[in-house]
Amino acid sequence: MDQFQPFFDFVWTTPTLPDDFTAWELFNSNLLLAIVGAAFTLVFREESQKQRQNENINLQNEVQKSREENETQDAAIIAATDKPNLQVAASIIRTLKDAIEVRAAEDGRYKRTYDKIARFDYIPLIEAMETRNLKDGSAAPLKQAFEIFKSYKNGRNEVPPSVLEKLQQILAALRETGFIKPVGKQ
Repeated sequence: MDQFQPFFDFVWTTPTLPDDFTAWELFNSNLLLAIVGAAFTLVFREESQKQRQNENINLQNEVQKSREENETQDAAIIAATDKPNLQVAASIIRTLKDAIEVRAAEDGRYKRTYDKIARFDYIPLIEAMETRNLKDGSAAPLKQAFEIFKSYKNGRNEVPPSVLEKLQQILAALRETGFIKPVGKQ
């Protein structure tokens, strides 16, 4: 209790109230709310900061896990030798993912926002980037490519030639717009 004594001394000695000021007026004033609010802020601030830090750490771990799983899955698909169309389609999607990651890393203002988006599916990341730094019309073809490849990404089914041709057309169109830079210039 001795640690609060300076506070009590300040409260009882420093403020001077008018003589006609009643306890009822004090109870209904904003002063009491301010004191209670300050006390709650001091008590709960540290706990809420710890909670936010833990949430950020958990989110970073989840995003990192999704990136690792994506890379492992992409490598397994590309290594599969019995489905050549699937390999080509997976390498196209890998190229698109790399280009998206480069574009996300370039925009420092929203890097923290992009880092919080898990990479299990790239469509939410594309949608987040669409209004900020994908204004060149590349968001729609990117979403289309990922939607097309979604049913083949587990590696069980071979990619039909028509789907592979569509993915190649999307890749060529994105190269023309400059979204995908030539190798070595990223």
